[in-house]
Amino acid sequence: MEERILGDYEIVKLLGEGPLGKVYLANHRFIKRPFVLKLLPPNLQDDPAFVERFTNEIATLATLDHSNIVKVHNVSHVDSTYFLTCECIVDSDRISTSIFDYFQARGGELSEDEIYLLLSQIASALDYIHQKTIAGMPLAHRALKFNNLLMGSRLGEGPCVYLSDTGLAHIIGESVLISKAFQVVSENIGIKSTHPDLNQLQSSFMQSFAFLAPEQKVGKDFSGTQADVFAFGVLTYFLLSGEYPEGIFPLPSEFGRTQSYDWDRLVSSCLQLDPRKRPHSLTELLQSISGGQRSKQSFDRKIPLDDLSRMDITKPKPPAPSPTPTAPVAPSQPQVPQAAPRPPMTPKPKKPPSQLDSITMNLTPRMASAQQIVSSPAAVAVQTEVQPVIKPQELERPEYEEDPGAIFQKETTVAPYKPKEKELKTVEPLLTDMVLVQGGEYYRGCNEGARDERPQHMVHLEGYAMDVHPVTNQQFVRFLEAMGGEKDHTNHDIIRLRDSRIRKQDGKYLVESGYGSHPVVGVSWYGAVAYAKWVGKRLPTEAEWEVACRGTIRDVIYPTGNDIDKDHANYFSADTTPVMTFQPNSVGLYDMVGNVYEWCADWYDYNFYESSIHEPHNPVGPAQGVYRVLRGGCWKSLKDDLRCAHRHRNNPGTINGTYGFRCASDTKVL
Repeated sequence: MEERILGDYEIVKLLGEGPLGKVYLANHRFIKRPFVLKLLPPNLQDDPAFVERFTNEIATLATLDHSNIVKVHNVSHVDSTYFLTCECIVDSDRISTSIFDYFQARGGELSEDEIYLLLSQIASALDYIHQKTIAGMPLAHRALKFNNLLMGSRLGEGPCVYLSDTGLAHIIGESVLISKAFQVVSENIGIKSTHPDLNQLQSSFMQSFAFLAPEQKVGKDFSGTQADVFAFGVLTYFLLSGEYPEGIFPLPSEFGRTQSYDWDRLVSSCLQLDPRKRPHSLTELLQSISGGQRSKQSFDRKIPLDDLSRMDITKPKPPAPSPTPTAPVAPSQPQVPQAAPRPPMTPKPKKPPSQLDSITMNLTPRMASAQQIVSSPAAVAVQTEVQPVIKPQELERPEYEEDPGAIFQKETTVAPYKPKEKELKTVEPLLTDMVLVQGGEYYRGCNEGARDERPQHMVHLEGYAMDVHPVTNQQFVRFLEAMGGEKDHTNHDIIRLRDSRIRKQDGKYLVESGYGSHPVVGVSWYGAVAYAKWVGKRLPTEAEWEVACRGTIRDVIYPTGNDIDKDHANYFSADTTPVMTFQPNSVGLYDMVGNVYEWCADWYDYNFYESSIHEPHNPVGPAQGVYRVLRGGCWKSLKDDLRCAHRHRNNPGTINGTYGFRCASDTKVL
């Protein structure tokens, strides 16, 4: 892709290699929308029979329309190159991640309810697929694995998982995919253990092989829908234990943790060696395990999964007696040594319960009075039945690898120095009151402003909530105490103390005298995101910020109207001022302009407003970028920077004494 142009698409970067071939992130050159392009490899493009079958059968995949399936838009042909155009899926941080990345980012431990939520979405998508046919055969995914399960987000909902590459294994052929996995391993068999790509290669191979059903491994021809059910069972087991179900494996009830769902029943049903014994509806299976009663059905798991070559699953078999607990193998099998029993798994310590689960957000008297003067139908609606959705706290502490020089340490007469382990603290946050912003249609941008603010256009937003003021030093210092440092779990700087009003003395974080109620500064975008997750909130999108800044007044330059002065905001001054020093805007929000620039969730794109016109519903910015959006101007700014439509940007890792933030939250009607 040297020219970086493929038909109507401009290539942004290479994402990897899928079952078809190379996968690219690209922007449509005219409508300015991101897409994923999947190119056919040259050996398949040169096969006329395959190309004809591909173009015919891909039409069926393009008709799939499910909220948890990556949409295939079309297949294109440019200069003898065939490629698929697919939906671009990114998470709440506008980054493309798999369910495995999501699992690892949370320390390899998800709550039962979160696992059940993700599995419910996958089950719904698979059941939908299995009702379709392609070339007269039942449609199946046939290649369900981590890399084909992408994490995304939808406004007002929790984490969403999407199935990609649906049905491509049917078109290409499972034998081609498996052969490709073996080829990658064989080509890299001589790589030394220190090679940085070795773990990635091993992980990729394990994905391709561990999720294959027994009938796929031995080349037996059977319904691909039942292979999907087996892979679903493997996924469930991994999310519960962090391991693949290999050989004689313990059931979830043996993990030593209290369980609210009957995971034993799900795993034992899906991982049956005989495909005909597996369930046909995954959604119904999930609904049946929510009662928490342990299943008493027998499950033939005494035959190691590696010993499948002796099985004949193409013919019906008479029922065999259930093996006794002490029998190492089924009676009909040759004697196989009993695997040593695994020690019981030690349950991981659970996080202390958060007070956020029971918090009800209330407006202050000053905010309530501000609401009484609002008369526009687009005004903020403060109703008892509408509440912000404050998610549970999520503290992602930094993780560091062990000292690589430890292998050279030898016992001496002097014991080696071992640093004292840090004590993990439980610190409760100081929460900010929130204002509820009513969903509806609003204008953003300015036709008379800078080029990146044009054209002015209408957007439709769902209801959301915004903090009444930016996060203060007093609030942020508690977050640093809980983190135990100034790095997040990915080793990004959260804050640079020399650019802030927070100091570290004797291992404790202290706010400079008189600055407790000032907005925190010196915070990176990563630090703002980490804090928002800790309090169960998120950063506002750029559209949400601008709508909240204008409030109920339409077509104004500043939050105060068509003019602003130093009686309304802190700008062109020498320092920050305490939050809520000036009067709130028309919806009760303080310091929306001046004092500190505020980080937003979106990537910045100079021409993004041109494409946002075509997707006005809850715009969340481009899928990729170099800079993150900043809004509102700061204490150093000139008057022009305080305009509601003014856009600023910088690298997400940039830190200085003018950057702060405030949090937002989704809303729901009770």
